[in-house]
Amino acid sequence: MANYDQPDVVQKRVRFFDGQFLTDQDFIDEQKFHLDREHRQSRLLRFSGISTGLTVSGNGPYQVVVTAGSAVDDGGRHLVLAADAELRLTNRFAGQQDIEVHLVHQRIATDIAQTGGKSARRWDESPKIAAVAPDGTVVVIPDSAEPTWDGPAVLLARLAVGENGDVTVDRAVAAKAGLAVPGAVGIGTTSPGSDLDIGNFDATDRYLTFKVAGGHRYRSGIELWTEQENRGCSITYDDRLGAGTGLHVRTHQDDPDGTTRLFVGADGDVGIGTAEPENAEGWTRTVDILGGANAKLSVRSSAVDARVLAHDAGFFGAPAGMIVGTASANALSLITGGAARLTVSAAGDVNVGAGQSNFRLSVGAAANHLQLVRESAEPAAGPLVFLELFQQDAEGTGPQAYPSLRFHHQNQFWHRVEARNDGLHLLAGDGPDDYRDLYAGTVAATQLRLGSTTIGEGELQILQKLAAGTLLIEIFNIHYQGWAFASSTRTDASNWLVASSEKDSFPGHAVWRLQNPR
Repeated sequence: MANYDQPDVVQKRVRFFDGQFLTDQDFIDEQKFHLDREHRQSRLLRFSGISTGLTVSGNGPYQVVVTAGSAVDDGGRHLVLAADAELRLTNRFAGQQDIEVHLVHQRIATDIAQTGGKSARRWDESPKIAAVAPDGTVVVIPDSAEPTWDGPAVLLARLAVGENGDVTVDRAVAAKAGLAVPGAVGIGTTSPGSDLDIGNFDATDRYLTFKVAGGHRYRSGIELWTEQENRGCSITYDDRLGAGTGLHVRTHQDDPDGTTRLFVGADGDVGIGTAEPENAEGWTRTVDILGGANAKLSVRSSAVDARVLAHDAGFFGAPAGMIVGTASANALSLITGGAARLTVSAAGDVNVGAGQSNFRLSVGAAANHLQLVRESAEPAAGPLVFLELFQQDAEGTGPQAYPSLRFHHQNQFWHRVEARNDGLHLLAGDGPDDYRDLYAGTVAATQLRLGSTTIGEGELQILQKLAAGTLLIEIFNIHYQGWAFASSTRTDASNWLVASSEKDSFPGHAVWRLQNPR
């Protein structure tokens, strides 16, 4: 009787010669040898899993459909489902989770010979589909297939069946066919130094290329995956409409399509956190970093931690908006023409062309240091503050401070203009309260105070007439309560001045005048 059992190892193959008497076993052994080599190659390259099709979906209560396709089991056997198949579950599956749907190899003798020996003329290797519940409930198709099997099977999906028979399908667990070898693979080299080594760099060009059809429908690339956790990352060129045509670096967390983390568009624009770099103005090249409530660009050395940030709520004591600077205790500088033009020290001092300084703001230049300009705009008149020195003291109880402007010519003079409660003071600029001289062409004032004496406009007008010799002085004798006047005749020295109760009692007599001798 012929032996159809396939052994684990087949070392012999049939050797044919003229005049040889062949039996059925010779032809069976010939098949065994080739089946052994085919299965062995598939096992060694680890082709196991779904090659194409075999998609599982619900089709109503207690029903699932498996589409046509092919797979390879762990034994290296090829399983081909020629047409879509419908698997009907029973109500014994109701309320159960983790129901596994398998594609299982089977071999059935069929097609009974009508002439010669009476036996099956063919092996039908159409696979069977089985659903296995955790409690051991099994249903298979075709209905005539055995509900048990030996050897490996290919997992197609897991099901959850509700109490009403509704079926939920988890296709993410399906075993996918791949290529794996037990050692390193070399392309262009016979001595690979890593798991996959593309060598022979003496050649002009050497690429690892993945090509798919176009038409804005496909993508190609590399996936780095953790199968059990169903997550990983991918590098793909995506040409699908809506995905953003270009190179995508994606992360996948229970999401086959993933989330784009880095994007390089077909036009060269770069997006970090977005596959749609913003370029409404039409710049030649754009780098767009998109975060949620904030985003950070870090540029760091071993000692310096530099940052460019956008923050919706503010950070480092700065308000919401754009933040540029250092997180480490280092200065921030703006450079033009290879030279530092503006520097903010680690302490917060700002130097504009002034080098090192211990002032909060220093401006250095050979000429034209600082200009405060108000652009021509309405209102054109009225008081406008161009520069203000402000001492903050909301309660009015803080320590007394005198805002000052200091003029300093190194090794020659120091002067300062100081604002106090009683007015402006012109003082020495190196600390003491010594007063300095003021030189001016014209001084416009309402009063002049010398020591404790205040001189107003009227007094200054009298002094001006006195200097010009036009000052008229009337003399009143308090004792006699009379005005003094000049007599037309002089009798003696005692009556040089004649008293009168009324200064106009002697018409024709002049009032005495004190005249500047000049």
